[in-house]
Amino acid sequence: VVAIVAVVTFAVTVLHDELVPLLSVTPPTLRPAFYLFGSAILLVTCLALVLAWRRGLGQRSMLHLWLAVALTAGLGELVGNLASSSRYTLGWYGGRIESMIAGSVLLLLFIRQIGALQQRLAVALRGQALANATLEAALTEKEALLVDLRLSEAEVRQLAFHDALTALPNRRLLLDRMDQAILQARRHRHSMAVLYLDLDSFKEVNDSLGHETGDALLRAVAARLQGILRSGETVSRLGGDEFVVVLSEIARPSDAAAVAEKIAQALRAPFDVGGAWLNVTASVGVAVFAADA
Repeated sequence: VVAIVAVVTFAVTVLHDELVPLLSVTPPTLRPAFYLFGSAILLVTCLALVLAWRRGLGQRSMLHLWLAVALTAGLGELVGNLASSSRYTLGWYGGRIESMIAGSVLLLLFIRQIGALQQRLAVALRGQALANATLEAALTEKEALLVDLRLSEAEVRQLAFHDALTALPNRRLLLDRMDQAILQARRHRHSMAVLYLDLDSFKEVNDSLGHETGDALLRAVAARLQGILRSGETVSRLGGDEFVVVLSEIARPSDAAAVAEKIAQALRAPFDVGGAWLNVTASVGVAVFAADA
C-alpha cells in the first residue's frame, strides 16, 4: 500500500501543472490522464482508510486510529464540498486528495518506524522487568542468607559458651564468669564463693533406666538449680553429673554454706522424669574467695 501511495503521489505531483485553476467559471475539459490518476488517488485513499481502521480497531493502535480519523475527516470534507458547491473544479479536489495521500504516505512510513521503535521499547521493557525480577529475587535470597547467617552465628555462639544438653553456661563461660567475679570482689572488697555439685549414684540411673532418662534428669536438676538461685548467680554444667555455682557476692563465708545446704535440700525432693519419680542426692563442695585475700 505504501508503494502504491508513493507512486500515485509522485505521479500527481509531476502532473500538478495539468490541474485546472482553483476558481473557474467555465471549467476546461480535463484530460483522461487526470481522471485516471484522480481515480487512482481516491481508490488508494479509501484503501488506506479501510486498512487504517482495521489496524486501529484490531490491534488497538492509536496511530492507525488517528490516521483513520484524519482520512475519514478529509474524505468527509471533500464529499461535503462537492455536494454544497460547484464553484470548485475537479483540479482543486484533486489537489486536496493529493495532499491527503502525501500525508498518508508520511504517516504510514512514520508508523512503521514508530512500530519498530515500540517493539524495541517493549523488548527493552521486558528485559528491564526481567532484570528487576532477578534483582528482587537476588535481594530476597540475600536477606534470607543474612537471616540464616545470623541464626547460625547465634547457634555457634550458643554452642561455644553453653552446654548443649542443659543450655547452662559451659566450662569456657564459667571460667570467664569466675574471673569477672574475682575482679569485682577485689575491686569492691567483698567475698565471693564457688560451689561444686556432684550427683550421687547418677551412674546407676543411666545403667538401669537408660541415657535418655539420665539426660532428662540432668535437665531437671539444671532447671531446679536455676529456680532456687538469684538471677545474678551463675549455674554451669562442667560435664556428666557435675555442676558449678558461682556466688558473685556474699557478706560472709557462712552465706556460701547456707546456699550449699539450700541446694542440697532442694535436690532431695523427687524428680518427675517421664512419669517416673527419681530420688537423687548431691555432694556439694564450697570454695570462698575472701575480701582480704
